[in-house]
Amino acid sequence: MALSPNEAKLVRDSWVSLSADLQKHGREVFVRLFEKYPEVKADFKVAGISGMNSAQLRSSPEGGAHGAFVFGGIGGFVACCDNAATLKECCAKNVRVHIPRGVNMEKYLKVFDVIKAYLKDAGVSGPTLDAWVKFCDVVAAGLEAKLG
Repeated sequence: MALSPNEAKLVRDSWVSLSADLQKHGREVFVRLFEKYPEVKADFKVAGISGMNSAQLRSSPEGGAHGAFVFGGIGGFVACCDNAATLKECCAKNVRVHIPRGVNMEKYLKVFDVIKAYLKDAGVSGPTLDAWVKFCDVVAAGLEAKLG
């Protein structure tokens, strides 16, 4: 499965506005991730955000920094979304970094679940939302292939 050229364009074009405020979007993704899947909080001790409640996460420098860093990382996948070989290597690199941290496919899927819902709530809709859902599924498949 790969994105069509039009789907890749929709993802890249919408990423421009999303990436304009990485802290805001990143914080909110983490708030939602921790609210929906509280068990994953333990995986973020190093980032300094595992003990925070939603209000603290939304207002702390650590929440903003980690949110920006992780949500910004999506930009790497977005930049490669129209090149299957490069996207595959982005997935491999991400897996190499996250395996030592105990990240498995179940945890990746929880993050993608939250991202898909967040994008819809953030106003992404129609064919652009459909392209993002497919993008998340393509990246998830690439990550799973490297984990397997």
